Amino acid sequence: MHLFQFLCLLSWLCLGFQPNIKAQNIYQLNARREAPVIGLSLASGWGGWSLGRHASPLTPADLAALDRKRLMPMDRKSTYWQSNRAKKASDLVFYGATLAPLVLLADPNTRKEAAVISVLYLETLSLNSGLTELTKNLAKRSRPYTYKPDYPLAPKLGRDARKSFFSGHTSSTAASCFFAAKVWSDYHSGNRWKPLVWATAASIPAITGFLRMRAGKHFFTDVAVGYSIGATIGYLIPVLHR
Repeated sequence: MHLFQFLCLLSWLCLGFQPNIKAQNIYQLNARREAPVIGLSLASGWGGWSLGRHASPLTPADLAALDRKRLMPMDRKSTYWQSNRAKKASDLVFYGATLAPLVLLADPNTRKEAAVISVLYLETLSLNSGLTELTKNLAKRSRPYTYKPDYPLAPKLGRDARKSFFSGHTSSTAASCFFAAKVWSDYHSGNRWKPLVWATAASIPAITGFLRMRAGKHFFTDVAVGYSIGATIGYLIPVLHR
């Protein structure tokens, strides 16, 4: 899990935890339910980290052998794109999305369960991060910029150049946004703003994915899979704890 995400989660827990207020118990923690989630998070995170330590970077010969014509048509466009502005913008959206659940603190009802919701959010971020890192180091897919002859050589020869699949920015943003939308919806089942909340939650990771493609960091399939996995985790963790 990204350090920034952990610090945000810790701040949220400190700000929202009110031990003298009885919670509504919309969500419940159960050791038999938490153990598999935490175990999978730790196992995938450790596995990804271990594989990453021993990953071999691309060589000049590997780079010379790359041919964008072998890619699916939907992925080729990214090999022509390169934008530092898009990269910076995607980072900003990523950080902002991590803060999305903080909006829940504005509601007294969700604030009463801040401690439990924080645990669920920790599980969401940890599971998503672990699966993302594990998949990246198993797939070892070369990023789009490795196909560009005029791109600086140094980044191409780094280990990060083989971590294209799938997009961590997109999966993390989707996990955070869908988690926040699902928790909010569970407390406001009949609220007329639900369509707007879900539309916003769905749009932010989509924008993140496009920016990562525009920056030359990911292919369309990278962001599509990252979006799907992050959204699924962000949605299902609250569902499993109702």
